[in-house]
Parts: sequence; C-alpha cells; structure tokens
Amino acid sequence: METVVNESNRVILTRGIDSNPLSNVSWYDGPNLLKSEIPVNTTSFVIAKARCTDTKNFTLTASNVVQTNVSSLIELIVNCKPISDINNITLEVLDDTGFAFSTTIIAYPKPDYLLLTDDGTISNGIEHNMTVNAVNNFTLYITKTSVKPGEYGKFVIYVNNAFGETSISVNLVPQKKPTSPRLLTVACNVWTAKIQWMSFFNGGDHQTFTVHSLIAQQEASRSETLRDWGENKLHYVHLQNLQPSTHYVFYVVAQNKYGNISSEMVSCKTLPEDYTNYNHIVGGSVAGTILLVILILVTVFLIRRRYACTCKISKTFHNLIQNSRNRIYHAMKIIFSTRGNCVSV
Repeated sequence: METVVNESNRVILTRGIDSNPLSNVSWYDGPNLLKSEIPVNTTSFVIAKARCTDTKNFTLTASNVVQTNVSSLIELIVNCKPISDINNITLEVLDDTGFAFSTTIIAYPKPDYLLLTDDGTISNGIEHNMTVNAVNNFTLYITKTSVKPGEYGKFVIYVNNAFGETSISVNLVPQKKPTSPRLLTVACNVWTAKIQWMSFFNGGDHQTFTVHSLIAQQEASRSETLRDWGENKLHYVHLQNLQPSTHYVFYVVAQNKYGNISSEMVSCKTLPEDYTNYNHIVGGSVAGTILLVILILVTVFLIRRRYACTCKISKTFHNLIQNSRNRIYHAMKIIFSTRGNCVSV
C-alpha cells in the first residue's frame, strides 16, 4: 500500500498490528533502524516535513512469542519538482571534437526536458536521453559528436513536471591558446621595473605568464613563470637586474598547452644612477684612509726615535761606568747632549 504526499507536507505513516499477544515493532529505512515500540497493536512513524528524497519503501517488522520478524513494506511517494545534482556545467571543447556528460535528476512524477540556446531556439545536433533508476530518480545523458566554431556558448536544459521546474546551464568553452593579456603600466626605477597587466580567457586550459625585456630588439631579461590569478584579474611583477639610464621594451607572454600569445609592447627608460651619496661615502672613506696612514707613520716615527734614543743613552751609560765613577758628572753632560742629538734624528 502506498502513501502519496506533496513535498514539505507532514507525513504520518500508521499501521495496525493484529497479533495475540501484542507485538514489538520496528521501523527501518533499508538497514537503518528508525524507531521501535513495545508492545503495541498500532504503530506510527512521523516525518515532519516530507522531502523529495523521502520517496522510498520503509520496512515494518513485528515479533511476539509466537512468531518473530513478520515484515511488510510501506511505500511513501513524495510529489516534488525536479532537482539536479548540478546546475552549472562548463565543458572545454576543441574544434571538431565532441562532448558527453550526464546529470542525475530527482523528481516525481517523471519529468520532461527541453534543450534551448541562449536566444531561445532549440539546440540542434545534440543527442539526449533519460533513463529511470528508481521511481523518483533519473539520469539525463547529453552528447554531441562534433562542435563547430560557431556552436560555442551557452545552452540551457529545462527540466519540469507538474510540481515545478529546474534549469541546467551548460557553457561550451573552446580550448585554444590564451587570449592576449593587456599590458597596463610599466614603471621604471634605477635597477628594476614594475610591470602590471590584465589577464583574460585562459583558452580552456591552465595558463601562466612570463614578462620579457628587450634592448634594441634583443632579449635582456625575463621573469620567472607566474601563475594565473584568474580571468580579468590584475597581475604584476618586479623585473630585476636592469641597467640604469637604459631604454627597455617590455611585454607579457601568456601560455597554455595549446600555445602562447604576447601582449602589446611598452617602452620605458630606467632612471640614472644617483652618485651623490656614493661620492660622500667614497670621499669619507678616502679621507679616513689617509688619516689612518698618517697616524701609522707618526707612530712608527716616534717609536723609532724613542728606540734610537734609548739605545744611545744605554750605550753611553755603559761606557761611562766602565771608565770611571769620577766621570759621572761629565757623562751626564754627554747624556744631555746626546738627548739633544736624538731629537734631530
């Protein structure tokens, strides 16, 4: 026996149990126990708000001392509008190749469907069919053997029954080399330049960027490979190791597995090197070096003077002591005269 309700309604499933003595009963959703009662002759299971996925067979079992596990199926059907497991699909397709995809639809009763392009015309050349998986579960298959350049774009699958409608948007995207990025600004400094650009369609495949610089039509440098931050996003890089006061031409290359494409070229001259601070540093360094050399020379001069004087004084004392104590006074005169000579050395 089936019970039919509308979506969002409250559901009470009730069954009488004819047994003597009274039975213990259990409600199951497949292997999952939902509820148990002991001992009863009437049992109920309540769903506060029915959903489309509640369309199923519940199992009721009853047992007493005379007989165990007597079961029956209670079928619940919920009328509901179609629900798709996905509502936006992007298909990346090469020219002259086809596509195929499927989507699961939950609905009761079985829905109808229609394929229309954005302008409301029937989409031709697409094969489609719907299979039944369960009373409220269906799979919709969509295929096309070949897509021509003019057939890219969007079409919509409308799925409906008496209780409502859902739509599935399908976007056919051509796979090709990326759309050329747009170079926005180039700001040159002395040794670096900041380059900014806008990204566009990646060609249906992951794209990356490199920034190049030219001097007189010869490549001077390039950036590392840069990842794509998304379509219509601002990107930038600081290009290093440039030369001061030099004219450069910059451009951006976008690439994916189908090819690469360059932006327009923009020229920029790096700034001249600022020598003001550098001269101060060099001048200070040279002056410091000269002063250090002078100090070293003066120190050496004084040390040599002192050493020479000490040697002469010591030698004089030695000779005087050897000759006579009585000549000490004379020796002192000689010492002082020697000291005067030391100053002139």
